[in-house]
Amino acid sequence: MSADTVTITLPEPVYTLFDTTRRDLPAVVVVNDALLSFEHTDIFAWHLEVTVHAVDLADQGMPSNEESRILRELYPLASGSNA
Repeated sequence: MSADTVTITLPEPVYTLFDTTRRDLPAVVVVNDALLSFEHTDIFAWHLEVTVHAVDLADQGMPSNEESRILRELYPLASGSNA
Protein backbone atom coordinates (compact mmCIF):
# COMPACT_ATOMS: atom_id res chain seq x y z
CA MET A 1 0.00 0.00 0.00
CA SER A 2 1.40 3.43 -0.92
CA ALA A 3 1.84 6.34 1.49
CA ASP A 4 -1.08 8.08 -0.24
CA THR A 5 -3.50 5.22 0.48
CA VAL A 6 -5.53 4.90 3.64
CA THR A 7 -7.65 1.91 4.62
CA ILE A 8 -10.76 2.93 6.50
CA THR A 9 -12.87 0.65 8.63
CA LEU A 10 -16.09 2.22 9.82
CA PRO A 11 -17.18 1.22 13.31
CA GLU A 12 -20.60 -0.30 13.91
CA PRO A 13 -22.97 2.59 14.68
CA VAL A 14 -24.03 3.29 18.25
CA TYR A 15 -26.80 5.88 18.26
CA THR A 16 -27.85 8.23 21.04
CA LEU A 17 -31.16 10.05 20.67
CA PHE A 18 -31.88 13.50 22.10
CA ASP A 19 -35.33 15.11 22.12
CA THR A 20 -35.02 18.87 22.23
CA THR A 21 -36.40 22.11 20.83
CA ARG A 22 -34.88 24.76 18.58
CA ARG A 23 -36.55 28.15 18.26
CA ASP A 24 -39.55 26.73 20.12
CA LEU A 25 -39.96 23.94 17.54
CA PRO A 26 -39.59 20.22 18.28
CA ALA A 27 -36.27 18.69 17.32
CA VAL A 28 -34.69 15.26 17.53
CA VAL A 29 -30.92 14.89 17.43
CA VAL A 30 -29.33 11.53 16.71
CA VAL A 31 -25.60 11.16 17.32
CA ASN A 32 -23.49 8.20 16.23
CA ASP A 33 -21.28 7.83 19.31
CA ALA A 34 -19.11 5.24 17.55
CA LEU A 35 -17.65 8.04 15.42
CA LEU A 36 -16.30 9.88 18.47
CA SER A 37 -13.16 7.74 18.20
CA PHE A 38 -13.01 7.74 14.37
CA GLU A 39 -9.34 8.10 13.42
CA HIS A 40 -9.64 9.75 10.00
CA THR A 41 -11.29 13.07 10.80
CA ASP A 42 -8.52 14.77 8.81
CA ILE A 43 -9.90 13.06 5.69
CA PHE A 44 -13.59 13.20 6.64
CA ALA A 45 -13.68 16.35 8.70
CA TRP A 46 -17.46 16.68 8.56
CA HIS A 47 -20.37 14.49 7.57
CA LEU A 48 -24.02 15.18 8.16
CA GLU A 49 -27.03 13.16 7.13
CA VAL A 50 -30.53 14.35 7.90
CA THR A 51 -33.59 12.17 7.50
CA VAL A 52 -37.02 13.56 8.26
CA HIS A 53 -39.95 11.20 8.62
CA ALA A 54 -43.36 12.85 8.50
CA VAL A 55 -45.80 11.38 11.00
CA ASP A 56 -48.99 13.36 10.37
CA LEU A 57 -49.78 12.27 6.81
CA ALA A 58 -52.53 13.47 4.52
CA ASP A 59 -53.52 12.36 1.01
CA GLN A 60 -51.06 10.13 -0.86
CA GLY A 61 -48.64 9.96 2.08
CA MET A 62 -47.69 13.63 2.00
CA PRO A 63 -47.30 15.66 5.23
CA SER A 64 -50.44 17.37 6.52
CA ASN A 65 -50.72 21.15 6.25
CA GLU A 66 -49.61 21.59 9.88
CA GLU A 67 -46.65 19.23 9.52
CA SER A 68 -45.66 20.95 6.25
CA ARG A 69 -45.66 24.27 8.08
CA ILE A 70 -43.34 22.87 10.76
CA LEU A 71 -41.00 21.36 8.14
CA ARG A 72 -40.83 24.68 6.27
CA GLU A 73 -39.90 26.42 9.53
CA LEU A 74 -37.20 23.82 10.25
CA TYR A 75 -35.57 24.05 6.81
CA PRO A 76 -33.56 27.25 7.52
CA LEU A 77 -32.24 25.67 10.72
CA ALA A 78 -31.16 22.49 8.94
CA SER A 79 -29.67 24.25 5.94
CA GLY A 80 -27.75 26.82 7.97
CA SER A 81 -29.52 29.74 6.30
CA ASN A 82 -31.27 32.50 8.19
CA ALA A 83 -33.99 33.03 5.60
